[in-house]
Amino acid sequence: MNQNYKIDHTMLLELTLCRAEDETLDYILEGMASYFQNNMPCEEEVKRYLSCPEQQSSLTASQRIIAMDKLLEYAEICFRTTCDMLRYKLMRDAGMVNTVDEFLQLLRPEGRD
Repeated sequence: MNQNYKIDHTMLLELTLCRAEDETLDYILEGMASYFQNNMPCEEEVKRYLSCPEQQSSLTASQRIIAMDKLLEYAEICFRTTCDMLRYKLMRDAGMVNTVDEFLQLLRPEGRD
């Protein structure tokens, strides 16, 4: 039974990593599309560049800059989300908030953007 758990755990991890890669790539491609409407590079070339940015790429310099900028932007979003989740857990455990709505109200009081 323990071996079945390891197999399921490994499969779950692989699926999660695949999903995270796909979501990240989608975010980057959407961001790039707003800059390069008619000169948009193909998905595979963007993925290849992001996997190994030090290798030669058919992407132009501006395409490489935007791709990397969007990757960094997405990393910032994910990091901020993780931090907010930890803050919520700590505040809930301390009894400072009971719901996500209460927590969000503390983060963004009305009248403040």
